[in-house]
Amino acid sequence: MKFTLSFYNVAMTVLSIIFSLFFTAMAIIMSSSDNDFIEFLEETKTFTELLWSFKITLLFLFMSLILSIILYSGTSYWLESYNEDSWLQNKTLLLILEFLFLYGMFATWFCIMDTIKFSKYRSIYLSKKK
Repeated sequence: MKFTLSFYNVAMTVLSIIFSLFFTAMAIIMSSSDNDFIEFLEETKTFTELLWSFKITLLFLFMSLILSIILYSGTSYWLESYNEDSWLQNKTLLLILEFLFLYGMFATWFCIMDTIKFSKYRSIYLSKKK
């Protein structure tokens, strides 16, 4: 139980930082592009793919964050209120959070790579525009 509590705490901390930074980065990317550039990206459906990957990643990060908060709160309450050995959590809860956490981390990495592609497309667009 103490291990799961510490894992939930780490997951909650890491996910809250990454979620806020990821959301900010997504907002900056969406606001920095003009209509002509979006039309240029939509010729190959790149902008739609970029938005889709950001939406899915944001969803998984949010679900992981909410789940880690719920599990941390419930486990902490139980350990403070009752005997430590009186209840053991099902490992499935820990595994679900681990899956969502790892998926969110890898999806964030892939979105960062998509952002780099976005920057490359921006330079291609600007060179064609000149």
